[in-house]
Amino acid sequence: MHLLNNTAHRSWPIPSNNWIMRQRWRNFLFLHWPVKPELLKNWIPSSLKLDTFQGYAWVGYIAFLMDGIYLRGMPQWPLTRSFPEINIRTYVQYDGKPGIFFYPLMWKIGLL
Repeated sequence: MHLLNNTAHRSWPIPSNNWIMRQRWRNFLFLHWPVKPELLKNWIPSSLKLDTFQGYAWVGYIAFLMDGIYLRGMPQWPLTRSFPEINIRTYVQYDGKPGIFFYPLMWKIGLL
């Protein structure tokens, strides 16, 4: 069975729109820490609810090499072939749907 055909676990359908961008992640590292929800709730928009597991919210630090990036119908440009990426995230819900909230790195280093 093709991976995208296995949708029984989803609460809503996969979007029917065509994809607009492609990217690959390589050599990635996922690190996660449990955090008391009350410490994070003021650091996410009020429209979101923290998603918890075993009573904790989770903060993730994800580092990887991104490549193979291009817009649909456009050639790959040499300047965007490969670059390192880091994101800091927590897991949230919006209208009952799970999602990821990405903290801007400029905020993390005190520039925002």
